[in-house]
Amino acid sequence: MSAADPITKAAEALAAAGHSVEPMGAGFAFWIVDGKGLSGRDLLAMAARLGLIGSSSD
Repeated sequence: MSAADPITKAAEALAAAGHSVEPMGAGFAFWIVDGKGLSGRDLLAMAARLGLIGSSSD
């Protein structure tokens, strides 16, 4: 995955904030965040809710 990928950026932001973040399966479609399974979209939403990344909605 490229560093510019928004899901990767969100995962990195969550990890930097102290969350446990691990990819699950091939293609980084699913993640384990603090022991909870999340889709890439859910991971983005979590990072945005916590103010770690900008919201992708206009």
